Amino acid sequence: MEIELDVYAGSTTIVLPPGASVNIDDVELIASPATVRDVPTSPVPGYQRHFVVRGRQWAGRLVVRHQRRFWRWRW
Repeated sequence: MEIELDVYAGSTTIVLPPGASVNIDDVELIASPATVRDVPTSPVPGYQRHFVVRGRQWAGRLVVRHQRRFWRWRW
């Protein structure tokens, strides 16, 4: 799956399903930090969900993480 970014002066948080992997090497970061939290960056054998993020992130933060869950709540 591919995700295209074109964000100016805003933060982006991408929440992935359990078992998914992501590649953010094709994102052009201009005055922006990028963080991948506990998500594999290469495809995991046995899982079919691999996301490729492309595009530009200007003056904002890019965070990629898995979904959090506590009892019934998810965020």
